[in-house]
Amino acid sequence: MMYAHRILKPETISAAAKLGPIADQILDRWAMGWKAKLKAMEKDGTLLPRLKEQAEAEKDALMRGREGGQNSHLSDAEIQEIYGPPTGL
Repeated sequence: MMYAHRILKPETISAAAKLGPIADQILDRWAMGWKAKLKAMEKDGTLLPRLKEQAEAEKDALMRGREGGQNSHLSDAEIQEIYGPPTGL
């Protein structure tokens, strides 16, 4: 994580890291685009459940997009654009 660790508590970063690399990417994306909302969610306890939900949705989208070898020419970001959930907060 390049950005999230600058604004979130160490215990939040540690818990998020246990959710895997996709969760790390999501948290950094959110930290760059929605800093105030991210901090508010951390404070009210909704950040980690929302992060887990988003990570699972993005993993599922990648699996659907790669199913049967289709879309092997597309990057993960392109597959997320086609198959994935909204990526912002």
